[in-house]
Amino acid sequence: MTNPSPPRKASEPPWRTEGTPDEPPKPPSGGRRMRGGWWNLVLAALIVYLIANLVLSFFNEGDEPTISYTEFSKQVDEGNVSKIYAKGDAIQGQLKKARDNPEGD
Repeated sequence: MTNPSPPRKASEPPWRTEGTPDEPPKPPSGGRRMRGGWWNLVLAALIVYLIANLVLSFFNEGDEPTISYTEFSKQVDEGNVSKIYAKGDAIQGQLKKARDNPEGD
């Protein structure tokens, strides 16, 4: 004795156990893209850059005195400069012997 199968409605498709669905599943947002995307990435990168720049500026505060270019040039002529670093418009140097700044700074 076998159990007879239950009756089906005529409009109901047969049940399958394998294969893929006929239609691909629709995205939950109704076809819209994921929120944010590239703009969130750019905003996050900008925030990280600004925070890193702010933190590094606190550690980069030099205690080295600043003198005018004329005074620096005089120290070079006197032979009191042991090292010179130049990059772009900035010139830095290290004096052999400490001197008072005649400008009072």
